[in-house]
Amino acid sequence: MINKTYTQSMILLFSFFTLLSCKKDEFVNLSSTISGESNKLGTEEGGSIIANVLLTEELSEDLTLQIRIETDEINNYINENDYDPNIEYSNDLGKTWKQATNKLVVFEERNRNLKIRVNTHDDQRIEFHEEFDLLIKPQTSGLQLMGSIEPIRVSVDDNELNERENSLLGALYEVDENYNFTLIGINRDNIYSREYKAMVDEGLDPKVINDITNVTKSGVVPITKFEAIFDNSGLGGFVFNDSFDGGDKWYMGLNLLYAYYEFNRETGAPEPIEYNSNGSFGFILTHEYGHILTLNKRNEIDSSIDVFQNPDSCGELSLSEGCFLSQSVLNQFNETFYESEVQYNEPQFVTTYAMTNIAEDIAESFAYQVLQNTINPIDEESSGALQKIHFVANHPHLAEFRDEIRNVLSYAKNSIGEDRDQEPIRSFNRTKDGKRIDCTDHHAILETARKKQFKPFK
Repeated sequence: MINKTYTQSMILLFSFFTLLSCKKDEFVNLSSTISGESNKLGTEEGGSIIANVLLTEELSEDLTLQIRIETDEINNYINENDYDPNIEYSNDLGKTWKQATNKLVVFEERNRNLKIRVNTHDDQRIEFHEEFDLLIKPQTSGLQLMGSIEPIRVSVDDNELNERENSLLGALYEVDENYNFTLIGINRDNIYSREYKAMVDEGLDPKVINDITNVTKSGVVPITKFEAIFDNSGLGGFVFNDSFDGGDKWYMGLNLLYAYYEFNRETGAPEPIEYNSNGSFGFILTHEYGHILTLNKRNEIDSSIDVFQNPDSCGELSLSEGCFLSQSVLNQFNETFYESEVQYNEPQFVTTYAMTNIAEDIAESFAYQVLQNTINPIDEESSGALQKIHFVANHPHLAEFRDEIRNVLSYAKNSIGEDRDQEPIRSFNRTKDGKRIDCTDHHAILETARKKQFKPFK
């Protein structure tokens, strides 16, 4: 039989060593240094980004971190429906994931690596490449935490097919025969403002679509593509024939900034206005459609003559668009005002931009004829500018459009007089060196814009 006293002694000794062992294994540490592994992350839409948060020393208590997605200072901000708001985190190097509660995640004790995951959605829509800042803020109550986690800039690249991306200044819409506008391309590097991005994401303003549709449907030649630009570069608009088979597929670009802002005459700063309330956007739109009406191949160009193959084959006015028919507007305009020996009184042009070339001259004259509230009668003493306005008003190819366009646009409040070189014409295609670029010369406009050589209004 075992001695009772001996047994009790062994139990006491075992208990003593057990107590010593527990004290030796007890872990207490309430201080560490925290950091983020990277301050830049990226993925393609539909993918995930994983941010790693690191501690130099393991903590003996859980550390709570608050997670926030911030976009306030980002022009190409991510939309809320482009990512999953249910943020996830992992304490075992990504083997298992938990969902954050109220944007709070837990950095569990006895751990030095926390992974935070944000999943994005592939919405199958053409968009800008989007960004957001992932902000991670430790809740340090009861802990001595050194270091910090810098905001993480996250980029999410759009993966949709993007037509003509390298030749765009803004967002490109295909316009079908029923005047439905479908976004088919975008310059993802040109994100001028949050307002512009919202306009692209939400679709064109119905007022813009209505005015473009009604103006360009008023004539015999519609547009097939429309490029929406929104920036303070000095670029007003452009058109060009996008057909490669000798037809009429007209491409129009307009700077929508002029639909919603006007420029303070003293400071040059853009100030918000009601849509087209000063008539500037309507003026630009009318001017550009004036080009289509006077440069189209359906009524104005002799398609049987190739001026590039045989420059001397055209007996009438010849421009890069082709050989103009004898009864065309531009050919008769040329005979009346450029080839005639008649010397008209000043001003010869309705605006300084009209002096750029004959195509701009007639487009400006057309816009003034349509959008002036009243047109003074002419006599022998009338200026060349007023004579041109009356020429446009009475030419059978153009005379019918005044009332139709005026019915769908806010009027441009301009008059031929001392203020003829002021708004809205200064918004047209002026470079930093003061030169004017023809708004039918798409190549020159594109190159000038890429080089940032248009003169903004500051």
